[in-house]
Order: sequence, then structure tokens, then C-alpha cells
Amino acid sequence: MSNADPFLTWVNGYPCGAIDAQGRIYMVRKFNREQCEAALKVDGLQKSVEKAVHSRLRKLAKDGE
Repeated sequence: MSNADPFLTWVNGYPCGAIDAQGRIYMVRKFNREQCEAALKVDGLQKSVEKAVHSRLRKLAKDGE
């Protein structure tokens, strides 16, 4: 199954993942550029998570990834 939401994973055919800001911010720390761009398109994304994603994108750009 394809999944556009990088905060969700599929386990036994059911979506599982982080929906609260704290859990999402924790996940963003390991995201690559593609996952960050997908995260910014998630409906209802919390502002604090959005800031974390932008911060991660800056770090990736600085590191040349």
C-alpha cells in the first residue's frame, strides 16, 4: 500500500503512526528530504511540527543531502 503521509506506517494492513505533535517532531529528526516535503502536505499539520520540518530541511541542505 502506498502512503503519502510519512507519519504513518502500515502494520498488518492497518495504518499506525504518530498523530500528536510530540511524536511527529520525534519522527522528523530522521526524515529525509522526500519525507519532509510529504510531511508539509499533511492536512492538519501542527505548527510546531511544521517548524521542525523546516528546520530539518535546513539541516539537510547544510549537510548537502
